[in-house]
Amino acid sequence: MIEVKPNQDRILILFVSTRGVAVFLDAWAIKKLAKHEPALRRRFIDAVHRGADILFSVSNAAELTGPRGDSFAAIHSFMDDLGPYWFPVELDPFEVTKREKEGKPHDECCFCGRFLSDYIASKLRSSATDQVVGISPELFTVGHVMSWLAPQRDSIARGKAELDSVLIERI
Repeated sequence: MIEVKPNQDRILILFVSTRGVAVFLDAWAIKKLAKHEPALRRRFIDAVHRGADILFSVSNAAELTGPRGDSFAAIHSFMDDLGPYWFPVELDPFEVTKREKEGKPHDECCFCGRFLSDYIASKLRSSATDQVVGISPELFTVGHVMSWLAPQRDSIARGKAELDSVLIERI
């Protein structure tokens, strides 16, 4: 779950955590829930809102930004309906392993802070300098993140392919 709260000095602090069950859905499952199973979609969204979080990576987003038109709109709507109940997962297993070897807490080992900070920085840059950026739960839905990543889909896919090649070589 992603939340923004002010501290005692009225500085906004970003909190990222999982509230209970953490669920990873492959792209095919997300597409099916978004476009073909309305009753199951509603039950899944309700379950997430009651205390589950979606594990989501840049790679997931790249796969989900491929569809166009009505398909993209259905996926975007589904991901928005999930709300801010997601956890940005590190895609690079070498980075996760490095963090584990450094003795970092488990919740920090798989957290992809760069994913979230790049998104927030982009949102701050894209707003006019004389406007206050609205920080709301809607800003942190995966649908908003997908809209931000859609133009970057090809470069993300290339990076993922490079990582796959490195993994295959090492294995």
